[in-house]
Amino acid sequence: MNATLDEMSDKFQQSLNIEAKNQQKISEMNVIKPEKLELEKENIDEPSSPEETKPPPVKAPPPMIPTNIFSPTEHKSMDFPEPPPVKELTPPPPEPSKPKKVIIADDDDGGGGGGFAAMLQRRAKKMESGSTLRKLVEPKASESEQKWKEAGERLKEKPMIINDLDFSEFISDFEQDPLVLTKMAQMAQDRGLLPGGGGAPPPPPPLVGAPPPPPPPMAGGVPPPPPMGLQAPGSGNRSLREPSPGPSSSKNSLLKLHWKEAQHEAPPVPALKRKGTFWSKVSGQPAQIDTTKLARLFEQKPKEVVVKKTGTESKPQMLQVLSVKRSQAINIGLTKLPPVNVIPTAIRKFDATVLNKEGIEKILSTMMPSLEEVERIREAQAEQPDTPLGPAEQFMLSLSEIDCLLERLRLWLFMLDYQNVEQEVADALMEWNNAMKQEESKTFRAAMGMLLAIGNALNGTDIKAFQLDYLSRASEVKDPVHKYPLTHHLAEYMIDHYTEGSDMYSELGSVSRSSRLDFEAFFDNLKKMEQDCKNCFDYVAKISQKDNNSSMKKKVNDFLTEVAERIHRLKHVQRTTAHR
Repeated sequence: MNATLDEMSDKFQQSLNIEAKNQQKISEMNVIKPEKLELEKENIDEPSSPEETKPPPVKAPPPMIPTNIFSPTEHKSMDFPEPPPVKELTPPPPEPSKPKKVIIADDDDGGGGGGFAAMLQRRAKKMESGSTLRKLVEPKASESEQKWKEAGERLKEKPMIINDLDFSEFISDFEQDPLVLTKMAQMAQDRGLLPGGGGAPPPPPPLVGAPPPPPPPMAGGVPPPPPMGLQAPGSGNRSLREPSPGPSSSKNSLLKLHWKEAQHEAPPVPALKRKGTFWSKVSGQPAQIDTTKLARLFEQKPKEVVVKKTGTESKPQMLQVLSVKRSQAINIGLTKLPPVNVIPTAIRKFDATVLNKEGIEKILSTMMPSLEEVERIREAQAEQPDTPLGPAEQFMLSLSEIDCLLERLRLWLFMLDYQNVEQEVADALMEWNNAMKQEESKTFRAAMGMLLAIGNALNGTDIKAFQLDYLSRASEVKDPVHKYPLTHHLAEYMIDHYTEGSDMYSELGSVSRSSRLDFEAFFDNLKKMEQDCKNCFDYVAKISQKDNNSSMKKKVNDFLTEVAERIHRLKHVQRTTAHR
């Protein structure tokens, strides 16, 4: 009986446990647990890692300046290994004498063949001796010229990338100067080698009682007017040239645009034919211009000529050179330099932490010692050895003790300044190329077509193109009525007749920036970079003769070789850009 009760109690307990587990599962299914908070999604200001703030790597960075190349305290060790035993050389056996060449006369033509062969041999010997003589007389190229030529031969091995600026797309079709190709094509046309030459057909015979025909027009010019009394065929009672679009009843003439007519069609050069001229791409019919409004706005009224007074002549400046001034100039320069006792060591070690670029330029410009000054300082020191030298004299004497002082300073300055000069030239070339790409702008083409129509209406002409350098003077032309510039009226016409135009102010940013650049100065810098690089090869050779440091020569020559290759790429980009 007890066993039966125990079994029943156990079964009841098991059923209760199963029921409790089921209830727990149901409650867990009904209860929604909150999601775990992710700290990554919270707005917590965490310090950015240095890897995230790193700038993107430069595609073609300039070469790094080698360090520790002129250090006089460089630790050196010399090993003297024992020479290997030298074997006694046995004399080589004498070579058998070669048989002399015997010229056999050719008797086919009665003995004349042998004489002709001998003459040819004598002629060949003379040519060989002449070429040998030319090789001996020909001057040998210097080391700097040879290294510069080798760097130029490796021009096409690397892409045209300077720092982050890629010039590859701008130099594809302009390897040769298009002006030279145009002249050659014009000469070929004149000779009849290309179509389009041969000049104009001969004029018809003159009429009875008519004046002689006008002279032929000049190349590229405007044809002269016909003689008085003649009319164009089919013109009836009209004059040969139609009147100006402006009102003919106006007593005062219209304001003229003094531009130069440009060539509308491309010259017969394949590269220029493919590209076409800017004016051939100006699409659409000539813009409709309100000539009455133009005549009213740009009617030119006579005005009195204002006589400008000549200014007073500038007085010539007086040049004064005194030893007191020289000492004063050196003392002023020393205030911007480190102490005198550390300057020679910094120059020998090329230590930019002690002497910077401005200090080197200051020494080169006004503080270089001359032989006469050094001799006078040494003579004075020998006469009064107990008297200390002044700061200026001590500085001059300490600099004179450095071997190849001028070469060291110029080489150092070039290495420090190259990266900045290269960046300036490359940026200017990129702005120039980007500015020339703006001629593809549709809004710019429409504006130039509108300006061409305005100019033809004012000048009473019908030209197809004008030289774009007139745009720099377009704002100077103002209407006499409201004193508004010509560009103001052009903008009004563009707003009224070309509503789909884009914002030219934002599009022509590179044109605005390039207009403020002095390209002549940049090209002079490029020429100076080339000459300085060649001179630096000579400086290294001269300094290495004094220091006898082969590692220095190798490091600096490697740096200069890479610099020479980059200058060649810049020159290639500049040349192709000028051809465009």
